[in-house]
Amino acid sequence: LLIISSLVHPYLLAMILALWLGAFASLLSLGLNHWRRNFMVLLVTVIGLTLSCFLIAGYDLSNTNSKAGTSVEFGTYRWNLLAPLVSYGFSLFFSSLQASSGNFESYTYLGAGFWLIFAIVLKEFRRSSRLSVKTLLRFKWVTLILACLTLLSITHKVAIGSLRFEFHLPVILIEPLSIFYASARFIWPTIYFILFFLSLYLIKNFRMKTSVTLIAIALIVQAVDTFPLARELRTFTTNSKFPTNKYLENEVLIEKVSGKYKKLVVILNGETIVQGFPELTLFAYELGMGTNSIYLARVDEKKVADYRQKLENVINLRAFSQDTVYVAFGDELKFNTIDQKFEIISVSGVDFLLP
Repeated sequence: LLIISSLVHPYLLAMILALWLGAFASLLSLGLNHWRRNFMVLLVTVIGLTLSCFLIAGYDLSNTNSKAGTSVEFGTYRWNLLAPLVSYGFSLFFSSLQASSGNFESYTYLGAGFWLIFAIVLKEFRRSSRLSVKTLLRFKWVTLILACLTLLSITHKVAIGSLRFEFHLPVILIEPLSIFYASARFIWPTIYFILFFLSLYLIKNFRMKTSVTLIAIALIVQAVDTFPLARELRTFTTNSKFPTNKYLENEVLIEKVSGKYKKLVVILNGETIVQGFPELTLFAYELGMGTNSIYLARVDEKKVADYRQKLENVINLRAFSQDTVYVAFGDELKFNTIDQKFEIISVSGVDFLLP
């Protein structure tokens, strides 16, 4: 699971790694000797394989916000403590509460159905608090990990609705933590654990008919509460039209490119390399070509500059690969000065150079 998550997203890896360590520590504390004997072997193996995946995936853990061109730090996109009640207008019952700016990453509205079950379980929980606390203590390491992830999601820039309180953290902590500047995502495991715990508590402490009835009522309340969201989604899907692709509709271009080239390279500046171009990406995909027209959330600015220079050298030296289509916007690379043996097809101001 760690290996797979390391190839998906660094935030997912951080959450799963934390939970894995908590679960592993719980097994050790329960006195399972075979886990203790193999502890170092398992730990070294997991760390080694995960680091190998880092190298394969080309991890860049800098905290550069390439879209804005500025650095963002830990706490920029934190979890709002009122987020479970803030629906942003997608609720019939909780529509008035508002969150402060920079909290869109923390959208975790849980719905009226959830709060109904939460209130019922909380009332019952108080009656059998000793047993419930004993269960949590049995898995104290996982509970501790979830508490730490929750604190990371809240950060030192505490937000409660539209209010904000900031506590000082030393730079030595801010810099490494800024790798995860969208820290609100760390609340996800805690939310899932709470949902799982509530469901399990209902099943274990109520009769089956009672549990099923309560869950059914909660689902109905949830559906009614989130009706504005369903209506918005229906309006969006009804009115949305799949955009046409002017490149795929150009028969001349398709005929010249299809089956003859393996790559599509867009000559771009640093900013547009990061953003990519969906139409060109789809064009390359449909024709089975690789492309550099992709979206990148974070980039190494030096490598972007080096890449740009490499492409410029290709143009200046006429060192075109015979299996590559080169694309430029407007007269950025002055394709019209290239030797006539290279065919150029223009589509809506975009030049396709075909070696």
